[in-house]
Amino acid sequence: MRTPTDRNFLEESPTVISSRKGNAHDSHVRSYSTVELTLGRELVGQTLGHFQLDAFVGAGGMGAVFRGHDTQLNRRVAIKVLSGEHNAKEETVRRFKNEAQSAARLDHPNIARVYAVGEDKGWNYIVFEYIDGTNIRDEVERNGPLDLELAISYLVQIAEALDHAITRDVVHRDIKPSNILVDSKHLAKLVDMGLARLHQVNSQDSDLTASGMTLGTFDYISPEQARDPRSADVRSDLYSLGCTFFFMLTGRPPFPEGTVLQKLLSHSGEEPPDPREFRPELPDEVVQILSRLMAKNPNDRYQKPGELIAAALIVIDELGLAAPNVTSAVYVPTTEQRNTLLERHLPWVMPVAILLVICFVADVIWSAQDDSYISPSSYIDVSELQSIDGGESDRRIDRASRPKTESGAGNVIPVELEDTQPKLVEPRSEADSSLASQTSSKALTLPGPAEGALPETIKTPPLPAAETTPEEIVSPPVAVGVNVLVVPTNVETLYEAVTMVQADPTLDTIELRYNGELQARPLLVEDTSLTIRAGAGYAPSIVFTPLDYEPELLNRMMLITRGSLTLQNIRIKMSVPPASTRAWSLFEMENAKQLVLSGCQVTVQRNDEKMFREEMRRGISVVSIRPQTIEPASSSTLATSRYSVISIQDSLVRGEASLVRSNGQQPLSIFCDNSLLAVSGNVLSSTSATIDNAMSGMVKMNFDGCTVDTGGSVIRRDGASCIPLHVTMKDCIVRWGQMNPFLSQRSSTQSTDKMLSLLGFGDNNLKYNVYEMGMPTRAMMQLSSTAAMGSSRTIDYGEWKLLWEDNFSEPCNSIWASPLSSGDLYSQRTLQDYVLLDDLQTNLALRPNKRNAGVNFAELPFLPSPLPGVGRAKPATTN
Repeated sequence: MRTPTDRNFLEESPTVISSRKGNAHDSHVRSYSTVELTLGRELVGQTLGHFQLDAFVGAGGMGAVFRGHDTQLNRRVAIKVLSGEHNAKEETVRRFKNEAQSAARLDHPNIARVYAVGEDKGWNYIVFEYIDGTNIRDEVERNGPLDLELAISYLVQIAEALDHAITRDVVHRDIKPSNILVDSKHLAKLVDMGLARLHQVNSQDSDLTASGMTLGTFDYISPEQARDPRSADVRSDLYSLGCTFFFMLTGRPPFPEGTVLQKLLSHSGEEPPDPREFRPELPDEVVQILSRLMAKNPNDRYQKPGELIAAALIVIDELGLAAPNVTSAVYVPTTEQRNTLLERHLPWVMPVAILLVICFVADVIWSAQDDSYISPSSYIDVSELQSIDGGESDRRIDRASRPKTESGAGNVIPVELEDTQPKLVEPRSEADSSLASQTSSKALTLPGPAEGALPETIKTPPLPAAETTPEEIVSPPVAVGVNVLVVPTNVETLYEAVTMVQADPTLDTIELRYNGELQARPLLVEDTSLTIRAGAGYAPSIVFTPLDYEPELLNRMMLITRGSLTLQNIRIKMSVPPASTRAWSLFEMENAKQLVLSGCQVTVQRNDEKMFREEMRRGISVVSIRPQTIEPASSSTLATSRYSVISIQDSLVRGEASLVRSNGQQPLSIFCDNSLLAVSGNVLSSTSATIDNAMSGMVKMNFDGCTVDTGGSVIRRDGASCIPLHVTMKDCIVRWGQMNPFLSQRSSTQSTDKMLSLLGFGDNNLKYNVYEMGMPTRAMMQLSSTAAMGSSRTIDYGEWKLLWEDNFSEPCNSIWASPLSSGDLYSQRTLQDYVLLDDLQTNLALRPNKRNAGVNFAELPFLPSPLPGVGRAKPATTN
């Protein structure tokens, strides 16, 4: 039996409306901040309105709570005062007043009542009824999991409160143990309506989550509330109540471990653990209630609190527990009224029984007729039997006399039995859809796993050409190593596979054996080296479709933290939500070792990009580098950081995005070999807000045999200061935005001379490149400084060649077989758009008897046949 660990699984501090405190040795007692204690000392003894503040009780939410006295009605009250820093925030004051307005609509014995709300001496405050008790969080932390009878009693009482709230169109949206207060008579009261909203109100002005922040506590939040707090209804409260019930029974939330992102993903996709792992004696009926409360789909939960109350009362009756007082109108059949087992199953048992009788009688009659014509088989030599008309015998001889085919002995056309599925046909990729010939194989589409549609294009296998014995068809499944997990054979979704790899150190590879698109959820690769590859003969696609109202933590589709990720021969796509201004990225690296894309086709699609100004769409990227915390550097040493490596090999990367976005201070190595990069932004886009010399290291960019097409600059660096940049580029075709330089850099702390000294393109780093640049006098570098007096410097192509010794590269305007249109979306670019013009006189990218400049299509693994205008294959040794 596993038991809760010693770790404190408690959520953030609750609002306290109680004076009962733990002993000094209780581990659950929270230490208050200096600001909170100062606020408590400042207000104790004062009077707000006609309420006197007698004692500081605690702090939480948005302010402090005091035990007070109503001088007019002569009664004890609890007074919640908004802290000074929050009084100046309009949205916080609105939320604070919303708590009072929401609670004032409710009048129920299981909900803390609101007596008054007001503002005095610059302080906003709410006056509640005073509850002499403690919250469930502290109670469980002090004494351990609750008795089953008490836990179910609290469950029913809070369900009663929710049932009353929903009749007033109020949704709480923050159900958790610390928001349930209980007194010595075991009366439970729901408190803290700070996140509550009127369910019928649709206006964003009245919804305090319209700013996009996900409100609620991540240990108890429902999947739909994490995605969109405005869509949460009473079923979301029931999910949170289920998590709270789990805590009452086990002493821990369902998903206590991990970061906030991990908890959000767990609530959205992972099944909660069986509470019997921590408390084996729990009855099955209780587990069933928990399971339904915490169903991922709201439609699978109890639809109303009354349904939960009815189910709980039945369990209480069956287990012989003490029933709490119920005020809601629920119908619960008594024991005498319940149908017996036979009565409940009679409607389907009778038809089945009749059908069985009919089948039995028919079989008896049929057998009796057969026995009059056929002798027992044990007395007959089957080899002596002959056909009466000879037809079937002739047909068998005809099949047996056919010549053997190339398929193997016995005319058997082998079908590879891989995971008991027919062999899959390799579909055409998006990139070469206009190039490859259409196939005429008959196909069918199979439904995918539960996470989303998983179309699998499957070729119908031909039938065997002759009668064969089972021994003749030998097609064992393709073996995989013990370190490999197969999707969808071992698990149905990529999220499940990544989760299993994280948990099992013997696994390090995920193999995708499907064709077509698989919708995926955001993934986390943490402290591990993971490879995701396509199975032999398969062409899988991973598709991310984020929603604009999802939490900011889900801005990235794959987060790599202190580990590495390798993708091999996979298509991966992210569709940006329309009208979104968020900084989306397909991959994000947080102190990660490396990201490798080998033989991949990567697409970031944003159909409405043209509607936004350049500065508003600059944040979207294929790869983003999360800034690291930099310790202040001493006078003798500089802060150091791990180099993150991005390696792109034989791949296509395209879309309405920049390739890499960083903070300009993160040491980084970017290697691109024989790849096509077609992005509407920049290859490297960095913005720094850090002081000069805060970080050691440099940014290294190495391009060999690549075709680079950007709508902006190739490199753009802005902000306070950036670490050194070294670029190596050979045998590349480079095309960038007509109104932009090759490199643009602006700094608020560095002079143009300083910026130039930190750039490294020399020492033969630039060789044999072809620049599509319109005119030879075009600006290659634009440096601007606002430091001191301010200055700027423009370097045209002539000065560029002298400065960086770029003597073997040439400008050219006749490169492509078909002109590239600046109006097309980059996510729709294909390899066909970058076929070279077959004209040795004008196209400097063509090099007889040598490798042509730019990407070599013949080496791309996802291209079925060579394209015209490509050069010879590269030598075996490449950079």
